[in-house]
Amino acid sequence: MSITMSTMRSQVRGGLVGTALMLFSVGCATQQAAQVPGSSTADLDKDVASVPGSASKSEPRIAEMTPSAAAKKGPTRNISDDAREDFDKAVARYEKLRKGGKLGAADCDDAAAGFRKAADANAQLMEARHNEASVYFECGKQAEAMALWERLATQNYAPALTNLGYLAWQKGNAAGAEDYFNRAVRADQLQGSVSARINLAQLLRDRGRRSGNTAEKNSLTQEAIGHLRRVLAIDGNKLQAYAILCYFYYDLGFLEMARLVGEQAIRRASEIATGKFEEQKGDTFGAAERGKKGKAAAKKDKDGDEPKAAKEKGGDESGTGVTAEMKKQLAVVYNTLGLMQLRRKNVAEAISNFRKSVDHDSGLNEARLNLAAVSLNFRDYKTAEENFREVLKGQPRNFEAVMGLGVALRGNRKFDEAEQQYLAAQKLDPANPDSYFNLGVLYQDYKGGEKPTLQRAQQFYRDYIGRAAGGGAKRKDAEKRIKDIDELFVALAEMAVMQKEADEIQRKSEEQQKKMEEELKKMQEAEKAQQASGKPAGPSAAGAPAPTAPGAPAAGAPPAAAPPPPPSTTKPPSPATPPPPVPTTTKPPSRKK
Repeated sequence: MSITMSTMRSQVRGGLVGTALMLFSVGCATQQAAQVPGSSTADLDKDVASVPGSASKSEPRIAEMTPSAAAKKGPTRNISDDAREDFDKAVARYEKLRKGGKLGAADCDDAAAGFRKAADANAQLMEARHNEASVYFECGKQAEAMALWERLATQNYAPALTNLGYLAWQKGNAAGAEDYFNRAVRADQLQGSVSARINLAQLLRDRGRRSGNTAEKNSLTQEAIGHLRRVLAIDGNKLQAYAILCYFYYDLGFLEMARLVGEQAIRRASEIATGKFEEQKGDTFGAAERGKKGKAAAKKDKDGDEPKAAKEKGGDESGTGVTAEMKKQLAVVYNTLGLMQLRRKNVAEAISNFRKSVDHDSGLNEARLNLAAVSLNFRDYKTAEENFREVLKGQPRNFEAVMGLGVALRGNRKFDEAEQQYLAAQKLDPANPDSYFNLGVLYQDYKGGEKPTLQRAQQFYRDYIGRAAGGGAKRKDAEKRIKDIDELFVALAEMAVMQKEADEIQRKSEEQQKKMEEELKKMQEAEKAQQASGKPAGPSAAGAPAPTAPGAPAAGAPPAAAPPPPPSTTKPPSPATPPPPVPTTTKPPSRKK
């Protein structure tokens, strides 16, 4: 047995995002967003594993920029039909060059040239200039991209301001990033501010979490939630905002709100995929924009997942089908719902949601770590091993996954492989004591009870104590295990003495038994020899009397008369003097006449 501190994690996909390439014609673009992971911790059963719980609450971390859009509203711009045609051609050219999912080095200039031509022909076509910068950024030419975005920022172009904030945050300048995002919101209160608001929400929530002032914490948190609700009022199909808001509510401890927002996100994804929309009573965000795809009912299946029509590629003719981006955002939602159910002690529901999260996005390592950690506590070592291995494929230096895999292998009785994982964890983080504790458990409970093995286990526990800070439960457990092994050694020594004495008694008993058996064997052999020679072996042979000693009576003779008793030498007692006669008074009988 060992102490468990499994790390439960929640990834908020979409934390800080940049508005990158606009892939569609002016006025009809849709926004997409990047993914940003975060994490949280939760304790599980303390009887299976020892996986470190060092993760913090959700912290924004930047991912790659993905395509997004420009403002749909704003001042009327004089854009000619030729300029629009040039823009559409540039988009088509870009999509053709990027068909494999990534621009080749030789294609970068070609892709950028089309947008540059459209922008040069019409200075008001800022989307084209923005896309030119986005191509440069995608190709690794960050300086060229920033120069163009800074030019657009002077015109208060919201997507450019958002990307500059994105880059400032990436360089560790959170204050500068927040300033850019606020400028983007002021420049465009509608579509152009969506990504900026999502970023602001996460930065403000992070500030609130770290604040020691309760009033400030509450104010920043409410402002963060307000930005997300504003995004959903602008674009009710923004699954990324649902996913982040769902996690915010979970992180704040508002579990029922987290559940409601998560279920609404799942329902909205189904509506987008099928093109069938439904007005819901008690909609968390009121009559938000739902798109222009119709309003027929979209019913959920029994598991609360997308309906069958939505799961099929393409969905309804008027729907988008279940897109890759949609699956990624739903994966985040299911992971958060799993954490919410785990906090409510609904372990079966938690596992179900973690599995759905992994099914929607196999690359969401936080969900895999959560599924593996819960599986460990239910002795489902096969599932735990599979998911820890998948995490390590993409993150070979993930300490938690290395340690978790060791525990899973130990549960699957692959003791040598488990030991190798613990040793690998020591190399990754020598200061982390958990690997030493697990090695102690492995040697004490699973490597046999020989004294050298148990002594090695004790040394691992001492190594753990020397590295562990404080006097937590696991430290006390390590100390108790060391003491238990010492007491076992004393008991084994006493048992050895007792066993030695018992062995000596057994040896003597066996020697005596052996001697008796040998004597009996000799007697039997002598009897057989007499019978073989024809000589009588005793009184029973042919009925003949057995020889007697001289002077002894013959066998069968009557017993001799008993000899007379010897004369007595005892003198007889002297006769007593008779008493004098007593005169009688009795008359003689009368004579008969």
